[in-house]
Amino acid sequence: MVLTLNRHEMEDIREIARGFGVHFRLDPVISPRLDGDKAPLRLRVPPREAVEAEMSDTDRLKRWREYFQTRKGIERTDALYQCGAGMSGFHIDPYGTLRPCLMATEPSYDLLDGSFREGWREVMPRIREKMPRAGFPCKSCGKAELCGCCPAFFGLENGEEDVRSEYLCAIGQRRFETIMGDGAGAPLKGDRHESREQHGPEAALQQAQA
Repeated sequence: MVLTLNRHEMEDIREIARGFGVHFRLDPVISPRLDGDKAPLRLRVPPREAVEAEMSDTDRLKRWREYFQTRKGIERTDALYQCGAGMSGFHIDPYGTLRPCLMATEPSYDLLDGSFREGWREVMPRIREKMPRAGFPCKSCGKAELCGCCPAFFGLENGEEDVRSEYLCAIGQRRFETIMGDGAGAPLKGDRHESREQHGPEAALQQAQA
């Protein structure tokens, strides 16, 4: 994790990894604590700095470009959650509570009172039934694959799963500009990034700028 506390050590850490012959990947995305405490957010580095550090690795930049090329034309469904939470992934906390993922607290199932099969088949599918309010901007954003769009993360940061994280949005925008190079500011097909202030809960949020 790249933090304000270790930002100056990233290259040294990268060199240590190279010396051991292991893969190195930095991650700038710091979330609030699971109890809602936002203190960790003070350790975030600015989006521009985070992406510059990330993309200074040419192999990493290449992988991002290849990934984006394979994902950018995929249509998003109407569901709030587009990931594998509750479908191909799950989390069990130390108290035996089954959840869709580490950050998503609902739906949940107490494994001390029933079987994993019952929780997985009867409770976890409910996360797929969650729908965002009208105007949820991430559904129509052509850069959603680049920001780590995560409703559970949004919920921790903003108290609402369908109110985007401005920090993640700015990270996605910087990644897009870096990947696309010249002309990166041109909107993708179906991308309404420039008009988000017109939509629902986004009316109270300013456009994220790196």
